Amino acid sequence: MTAVWLMTVILPALEFQAQVVIVIIVASAAAARDFGFARFRLPQNDRQVPETVFANGPAKAALQFGFELGTGVRTKVTTSSPYLVVATVLVISPSLLACLSCGLGFGLGRAAMIYQRYLSQDELEWDRQLDGFAKWNARSCSVLASGLAVALVFIESG
Repeated sequence: MTAVWLMTVILPALEFQAQVVIVIIVASAAAARDFGFARFRLPQNDRQVPETVFANGPAKAALQFGFELGTGVRTKVTTSSPYLVVATVLVISPSLLACLSCGLGFGLGRAAMIYQRYLSQDELEWDRQLDGFAKWNARSCSVLASGLAVALVFIESG
């Protein structure tokens, strides 16, 4: 996320109204995709992290998973939300603290999944239940990220 924030230095500053319009358009496209009203591919390395990563224990698995996800080495993104966050950061050029908070929130959310699976009594059942909630998860993340993106525009505009 810091690399995205650094890119904002070379981008021209946009007026508040333009920021709001662009973020709403991107949020609408993300929600349309996550709710199944639109179909388009997102740039990603479409591979899941293998089960063997989880066998290394929760701390190592979370670190490896976070590193691989953050660098794009091996990742499958199931919701448009991360792309909405990146687009919002590029459009509004927020403070470094706001940008780092976005990255921290995303990382903690992904790490929580690893710890929940590890702490479950039956990891295969946990995987099955997660698959059953996949659409609900994508849709709720889309709605939450859209609201947060629009709120960030207003917060950062001062």
